[in-house]
Amino acid sequence: MKDIIHAWEIPGFINVSKETKGMIKHLLLKKYRSCRKAFRALKLPERAAYEFLGKSTSFTRPTKFFILTSGLGISHENAETWIEEFKDFSRQRKGYRVNFPFAYTPLVLRSVAHTPGDGYVGSGGQVRWIQKEPKFMVQLLRKLLRRSRRPSKSQISIPRFLVKINCLKLQITLSELRSWRFVDAIMGFPRRYRVQALLALIVDEGNIDTKGNISIRMKEKDLVEAYAKLCDSLDYDRSDVRKIPNNGTFGRSYLWKSLIRANGIRKLYKDYADALATFGRIGGLWNKDQKFMERCRTALSEKAIKDAGGREMTKAILKLLSEHDALNVYQIRNLVGSSSYGRVYEKVKYWRKMGVLKRTDHGRYALA
Repeated sequence: MKDIIHAWEIPGFINVSKETKGMIKHLLLKKYRSCRKAFRALKLPERAAYEFLGKSTSFTRPTKFFILTSGLGISHENAETWIEEFKDFSRQRKGYRVNFPFAYTPLVLRSVAHTPGDGYVGSGGQVRWIQKEPKFMVQLLRKLLRRSRRPSKSQISIPRFLVKINCLKLQITLSELRSWRFVDAIMGFPRRYRVQALLALIVDEGNIDTKGNISIRMKEKDLVEAYAKLCDSLDYDRSDVRKIPNNGTFGRSYLWKSLIRANGIRKLYKDYADALATFGRIGGLWNKDQKFMERCRTALSEKAIKDAGGREMTKAILKLLSEHDALNVYQIRNLVGSSSYGRVYEKVKYWRKMGVLKRTDHGRYALA
């Protein structure tokens, strides 16, 4: 996967150091005899070009900057390493301290991965994240761009630079950031990227219950189904997606729900530990770190693992009996690959009591 973004791929405004501008000016004079002749030869607006090279605080579009450097025989790849600041708009008060080529990392994806959960995409193109505790997002943005805006109460704006980079990389539109298309776009990404997207959702929409399951509940069925597929891509054991009632402030409605079960949490924990070791706390579950660790002790307990194994055995037994007229316990045990006759017999005995199975002959059972 291409993990870099070049300056010429992102619309905006860039600036270079005073010394670099002086060097470019010197080279233009050397090659074209005057800046005016150079600007005319390169078909650049003179006033804007003079201002960019003459003022240390003046920004220009990347396209115009690369016309200048190409006219001096300097490659785009070399010239982009001179860029020190980036602005989304010409009137933006301060730019971001950015190095190009810009590294596209799992944390860059994380900056917008909260949008489907507690994010908001405005009609003007602004993306905000709304949470009671935004401090970890502030820390993340400071790490990525070396500065971030202060939260407005419980809202924090995601810099458009990061939004544009992610939309470019994911090949989606701004409005699709809150849709299933965002999740679908990262399915082919390396594991650490997919893990960050799921951790972001758990921070926003996940409920870590007392049984050790992680419950994901949302209004949009297609979004929950997309995240369920994301869990599948990470090989996390999960439940089916199902509709549940939601008694909210404005009356009765419905949500869609899927659970990451104990066996899934075992694998999630390994990915979570890797994220913390690689990225620090901003790569984790933020304000849910402690609760997750507490629930992991439940989910990773012998009882939880045994219960999960029992569910898998039940599925296997019922599937077998749907494919055969009748089987005895020894045959079932051998076909499901179990070494315990007693455990299989207890399952068969229970489901016969519940009316799911029936005994057709001495020691032989079939679906009722």
